Amino acid sequence: MSSNHVRHGGRRYPYDPYDRPWQNNIPGVNPNSTQRAINTTSSVVVDFNHWNKVPEIVMQTADSWPKGQSVTITTSFLPDYNKNYYIAFDFAEISPQAESQSRIFSLAINGKTVWNYINVPNLAGGMYMPVEIYFDDIMLNSTGSLELSADPSSQLGPILNALELFVLTDPAPNRTFPTDGKPSPPLCTLQIVRRD
Repeated sequence: MSSNHVRHGGRRYPYDPYDRPWQNNIPGVNPNSTQRAINTTSSVVVDFNHWNKVPEIVMQTADSWPKGQSVTITTSFLPDYNKNYYIAFDFAEISPQAESQSRIFSLAINGKTVWNYINVPNLAGGMYMPVEIYFDDIMLNSTGSLELSADPSSQLGPILNALELFVLTDPAPNRTFPTDGKPSPPLCTLQIVRRD
C-alpha cells in the first residue's frame, strides 16, 4: 500500500496510532502559491467514529489561502498509470478571522466538482471541530488534480488541515481459489449481556 500524508509539523507516532508520517508541505502545490500556515493551541478533538482519525496535533494546523484564491494540487508525485485511490480531505476551522468572516469553497477532483459550498463550521458543528470529506474509489495518476476554489461570496479563501491518499490494491492478485483475498464471514459474534 502506498500513501501520502500531508500536514504541518512532521508529526509521527505517538501522536498517530498508525505511525503515519505527516509531511510539512503539500506536494504538487504551486511554489508561488500565497498560502499561509496557521495553527492553534485550542483543542480540536477528533472524536467522530471513523477508523482513520487524524491526530489532534495535525488538525491544530492548516494552510489557508487569501480571499478569492483557488488552490490546485497537481498529483505529479503519483505514478503515470491510473490507480484507484482513497482520498481524505480533513478540515477544521482554526482561524480566529473565521469567527467574524465567512469561508466558503468547493472541492474538485480531476476538474469535476465533487462538493459545493463547503462551510467547515457548518459541516463540523462549530469552530475548532473537525470534519472529513473522503472518497474511496477515485482514479488518479500523475496528471490528476485536486482543487479547492473559493466561493465568490466568501470573505476568506479555502483552508486545508490534512490530505491523505491511499492506493487501493487487490490484496491477493494471484488467487488459487476465487474466494482468496475476500473477507471471511465472522467466526463468531459477541453479545454483551447486562446483569442486574
